[in-house]
Order: sequence, then C-alpha cells, then structure tokens
Amino acid sequence: SLVKTGTGELTLSGDNTYSGGTTISDGTLIAASVNALGSGDIDNSGVLKVGEGELKNTLFGSGSLVKTGTGVLTLSGDNTYSGGTTISDGTL
Repeated sequence: SLVKTGTGELTLSGDNTYSGGTTISDGTLIAASVNALGSGDIDNSGVLKVGEGELKNTLFGSGSLVKTGTGVLTLSGDNTYSGGTTISDGTL
C-alpha cells in the first residue's frame, strides 16, 4: 500500500504494481497515468491529480479529483468520493 501524508505534492511517474490501496491523508498525489496507482481502493482526503487511462480503482473520501494532461481518463470503479471534480485538460 501507499500512504501520502503532509501538505506537499508527491508525483508518481512510472508504472507501479503495489497492492493494498492508496491513502491520501493530506496534500496532493499526482499520477501521470492510472498505471502509477497500483491496485486497491483509493481513500482520498486530499487532492488526486491523474493524467490518463482507465481508473478501475474505487475512489472514495472527501478529497477532490483533478484530470490533468491531454489524454482521456475513464472512471470505471465504484466511486463514492464527495470532493470536487476538475478537468484541467483532456477528457474525463
């Protein structure tokens, strides 16, 4: 699993295969593509910025989602997050 803490930004730029989910306790987690996020649910209490791909992970929590980059991001998980959704670039 991956746990993001603190108010700063953490960028995941490569493909990751970790399992056990992702927790964003605070700050911003930036993923160039969904392949950077491993497998398992994403518990977001901060900001998740994602570039492109098919996000199959379940996204929940009070945090927000920001679509970045020129590609297409598809949300196919059982998402219940309550934060805002922003499309900075590309297609969601």
